[in-house]
Amino acid sequence: EPSFSTDHSYERKENPAGEDEGDADDDDDDCDDFVLVARNPPRPQQNNSQAQEEEGLGDDLVDVSPEELVEREQDALEELFHEVDTDKNQELDLSELITAVVSNQPRFSVLHKSARDFTNKTYAESFKKIDSDKNGVLNLQEFKEYFYLLKLFCFTDRDKSGKVRYGELRDALNNNPELFPPAIRQGGSSRIAVSALISAGDRDHDRLLDFDEFVRMIVVTADESQASE
Repeated sequence: EPSFSTDHSYERKENPAGEDEGDADDDDDDCDDFVLVARNPPRPQQNNSQAQEEEGLGDDLVDVSPEELVEREQDALEELFHEVDTDKNQELDLSELITAVVSNQPRFSVLHKSARDFTNKTYAESFKKIDSDKNGVLNLQEFKEYFYLLKLFCFTDRDKSGKVRYGELRDALNNNPELFPPAIRQGGSSRIAVSALISAGDRDHDRLLDFDEFVRMIVVTADESQASE
C-alpha cells in the first residue's frame, strides 16, 4: 500500500489582484497556473468552466465539479497506463514508464515540460523508490503514485529550475500542507524541519532537490515515520 493518497488533481487558481507571483515564468502551461488539491480538504470556489476551456478539455467538461475532474484524471492515468503497457502484463518496466511520461497526452503536457530535462539516471532512481515491492516493475497504483509525485514536484519547483530549493519547499508546506503525506507535514515548516527534509533527500549535498532526490525525501521520510510507529 502506498504511504499516502494519490487521489489528487489539478485545479486552476485565480490570482488575487496585486498578489506577487514571485520570479516564476509566464509560460502559458507552467505549473504556476495550477494548484494541486487533495480531494477531501475544503477548497475555494473555482471557475471550472474557464479552467476547462483554458486547458482545452472540451465543451463536454464545462461545469464539471472538481470531484469529477479528479475521477476523469484517474481514468486518463489508467488509460495511459494500459496504452504504454505494450506487453499487456498489467505492469510497467522503466522504458514503458518513460514512454508514459513523455507521451503527447494533452492532459499531462505540463508534466512533460517539467520532465523534459530528466536524465535516464533520474528516471531509474525515482523508479526504484516508487517500486515499493521491489519487483522491478510498477503496478497501476505505483504508477499513479509516480505521477502524483511528478505533479507535486512540478508544483513545488516554482522557478522552473528543475530543482526544489529550501524556500520553495518551505512555501509549499506553508501554503499547501495537505498536498504532502503526513510524515512530511507533521514536522511543520520551521527552518529546522525543512532543512531536515532537504537533508533526507539531498544526495549530492548541494542543498537542492532534483526529482529523484525529491522522491527520495518523500519515501525515506515516510519509511522512517512508519518504522517509528
